[in-house]
Amino acid sequence: LFEAMSALELMDPKMDGDHEPTVDVATRVATGALRFELSSAELSAVLERLLVCLVSWFDGGSLAETLFTCLYLHQPALAHLHLLREQAGATASSPLVALLAAVTTVLRTVGLQRKAVIQADIYEEEDFCPGLFGFATAPEVTDDAMRALCAEAEERAAQDGASDRTAADRLLPLLRWFRALHDACATLADVRKGSVESGANEAREAIRDATKQ
Repeated sequence: LFEAMSALELMDPKMDGDHEPTVDVATRVATGALRFELSSAELSAVLERLLVCLVSWFDGGSLAETLFTCLYLHQPALAHLHLLREQAGATASSPLVALLAAVTTVLRTVGLQRKAVIQADIYEEEDFCPGLFGFATAPEVTDDAMRALCAEAEERAAQDGASDRTAADRLLPLLRWFRALHDACATLADVRKGSVESGANEAREAIRDATKQ
């Protein structure tokens, strides 16, 4: 009874003195509360935290409690990122391009990883949570467009590395790792009956490439 009453108290403004009204992502984007122009150091911190959330999801956490605690993965923020990139064109800042590339790559990776695990049907409920909870994991961008975006982000980070050690030492390796992990998951998701051995070998090679980044 005590545990039940404690659960009922959480998030209830009448009982929970620390509870604050939740502001949705669309409102944060519209009011400017969610920043999109970040420094290399700030972006590296965001991506490092995103990597921690990704690992937590791999370990059995739900998307809602792991990856989608990062507001940049939500549709309103992703749409605004695309808008900022289109408006700025070639003058878009390197961190903005890198953020868009990383967010797009991670979302596609989640969709591919989920597809691979569900197709294999080898998981227990406590080991993997396939539920999407209404979140979108398939950004409306082609594979070629995503790879071009990743290549641009990595090239810019490499160029910035000459004067910005954060871009060279923290940001660039993260961008390369996210792309390599996406390639590994794409290989796993494409494995079919009759080609399991060759597909598994390709996936292992892609995973080795990811761990080298």
